[in-house]
Amino acid sequence: MITAGESITIDFNLTEADLSYYDNRGLLVFEPGAFSVFVGGSSQTALEQKVEVE
Repeated sequence: MITAGESITIDFNLTEADLSYYDNRGLLVFEPGAFSVFVGGSSQTALEQKVEVE
């Protein structure tokens, strides 16, 4: 458990499937490009990291 005021570092991997979406034909599609990943306890405390996937 993380206590109030404590800071930790986590590592995780995002796969192509994590960044994919279903198109209007119901097919799972991946499109390379720029993505923003947000992490935080609420929408007002989010940390953002931008990544580029080719």
